Amino acid sequence: MVYLRLKKPKLTNVFEEVTAAAWMTGNAARVAGDRVGELKDPPSLMALLRMSSEPDVRRGIAFALSFAGALGRQLNHGIADHCED
Repeated sequence: MVYLRLKKPKLTNVFEEVTAAAWMTGNAARVAGDRVGELKDPPSLMALLRMSSEPDVRRGIAFALSFAGALGRQLNHGIADHCED
């Protein structure tokens, strides 16, 4: 039996991507909130610098800075549609 692979409509793809992004963001916020909630005092500048030795922290910082750059470009040059095929 031959199955045809149907192409998903763009709106379905966008919905799946937005849902996944929202879940990932919410999950990361819960984990970070739990970690920060365990702290007795706010971390010192040196403690924050020590945290940056963790690869996952650096990956998160790189994502945040890349996101800020992309957002700044869109604010400066207008929002582009990146969902086109």
